[in-house]
Amino acid sequence: MPEEKEKGICRQVSAQPEPALEPVAEAPALTRDAILLASDRKTQRVPCPEWGGAVLLRTMTGAARDAFEQLVSDRRKGERIDIVGMKAEVIVRSACDEAGVALFTPKDVAELNAKSAKPLDRLFKVAQTLSGLTDDDVEELAGN
Repeated sequence: MPEEKEKGICRQVSAQPEPALEPVAEAPALTRDAILLASDRKTQRVPCPEWGGAVLLRTMTGAARDAFEQLVSDRRKGERIDIVGMKAEVIVRSACDEAGVALFTPKDVAELNAKSAKPLDRLFKVAQTLSGLTDDDVEELAGN
């Protein structure tokens, strides 16, 4: 599997090619304001019949993704990592209400993690996809 160097860290790159992006040769160069004002956080409603409704998930911000990766790094013990609560950590950073306000805070992780695994797994997979957190990323973060 090919490898790439990133900030002095060697990480595996997925053997699957990234989806082709549309050519941007004709696209205008973006300004600072255009980038900062762009609505780039997708949301998805995920049915959770076990809880009697649906949960709205959104793309993590760069800061939320960095905080998650730092948390994972801080939990590293030797070559393995304590993964307890990691799915809940991603859900906490992704779940929001209709107005886009976060449903949870990091203090809610343990309580959320005590819920049924089935809806947590479903929510994690959607949140993972929305935020571009690939299975390879999860494996790398977990030290596997």
